[in-house]
Amino acid sequence: MSQPGISGLRAHWDEQGYIAMSGVIDGQRTAALRTACDGVLEQFLAHNPETGEPGSADGKVMRHLNRPSYFRDNPEGFQTLMHIVADPAICEIVEAVLGEPPLFRSTSYWHDPQTVDRNGNWHRDVQFLYPALADQQRLIEALSPQSSVQVMLALAPTEDNEFVPGSHLRWDTDEEFHIRWADEQAHNLSDDMPGAVRLRQEPGDVIAFHPYGLHRGRYRRKKLRRTLMLTYSTHSHAREDYFSDQPWCATAGYLDDLDPFAQQFFGRFIEAFTPFWGASDSDPDEE
Repeated sequence: MSQPGISGLRAHWDEQGYIAMSGVIDGQRTAALRTACDGVLEQFLAHNPETGEPGSADGKVMRHLNRPSYFRDNPEGFQTLMHIVADPAICEIVEAVLGEPPLFRSTSYWHDPQTVDRNGNWHRDVQFLYPALADQQRLIEALSPQSSVQVMLALAPTEDNEFVPGSHLRWDTDEEFHIRWADEQAHNLSDDMPGAVRLRQEPGDVIAFHPYGLHRGRYRRKKLRRTLMLTYSTHSHAREDYFSDQPWCATAGYLDDLDPFAQQFFGRFIEAFTPFWGASDSDPDEE
């Protein structure tokens, strides 16, 4: 795995559109985090609190692991998760990319499906916000300042994240466009994306890639996938949507058992979004 070092992270990000760091979280903490996250996943598959139904056995991701209802019987697991989300080593990487202290946004857990194999679709995240091609191209070619970062922390060995280096700096080539978008996106599961690199990780390794670059994941039923994705943004980019809609964070006592650094870190998130959430004095899952 590439190891540019903190001082070279921003330059590598600007040129290539991704970064990769080995051993950011040590083995003991990674194992404890895996135990905590797998416990949350097990609960989610039995009962998704967002729907009241079981989570999909053939899904590939669950969101919002930091719901307090997942940790009613495991306060140590909650502390493990939250302290890693706010970990200074991870925040230092994110700050090198964003150019300012990161604001928490959300947690996601990528996992293997139980009965099917699937390729993820090749995409640029901008296409989900702006379906018109002219808008997508305008935003990519404008090279707007970086406003968010998704950090992929491996909790099991994986080589199932793929990225096209440098694609964040330019519009699609003809071949890339054919795979990503043409014919109503009929080809976006292709294994033939030119220039794509597969980013290999061991437990505790971190990768992040520019969300406007061409990328995808892969998911196999007989190939363990356990990757915790931590999403951060700049304070000026804080906006209310599904990912930031976490009113349980404003529950009294939510941060009480965390260390002072983590309390301050999540306190900034709560302060930024409480005006959107309104009053909240309980975990919605308790009601």
